[in-house]
Amino acid sequence: MENEHENLAEKLVKIEGKIPVADAFVLEEVGKIMHWYYKSAGKNADINALLGARDRLSTLSYNVAHITGDFKDDYNSKYYIKKIEHNVAKQAYMSHGANGTEAEVDAIAKNKDNARAAADAESASFKIDLILKQINQVLQAMQQRLSFLIKEHERAHRGGPSTQA
Repeated sequence: MENEHENLAEKLVKIEGKIPVADAFVLEEVGKIMHWYYKSAGKNADINALLGARDRLSTLSYNVAHITGDFKDDYNSKYYIKKIEHNVAKQAYMSHGANGTEAEVDAIAKNKDNARAAADAESASFKIDLILKQINQVLQAMQQRLSFLIKEHERAHRGGPSTQA
């Protein structure tokens, strides 16, 4: 589980083939915070440390949303290139006498590299989108934990009963 959070950027590099250095830095920072939160979840974390991690992760989530948009733009671009090239090839085969089925099969075969590039871009886009959704889940969990810790802190200073066992 430890390496899972720390190698977020490396996983996307393998998927996409390349990722800008700034984006890799953002994903590495997200991975560090996720790893820290995973290790400290359920323990009596310092409220200030948790607040700092939440604020940092919130800020980084904006950057990850931007990265997600870039991945989706890349996917859309590759998808439309694939569709256009396929249609052009199919039309060319048909104008040279191939029937519709033959032209379709030949066009698919001719454009398999474009189809692969679009599929890879789609996969990367979905994965970064899932990462963004998980960041939002962790932010919600952090907020719940903070609310609990703040109530505990208030009860301790008022002398009321604690909710911890």
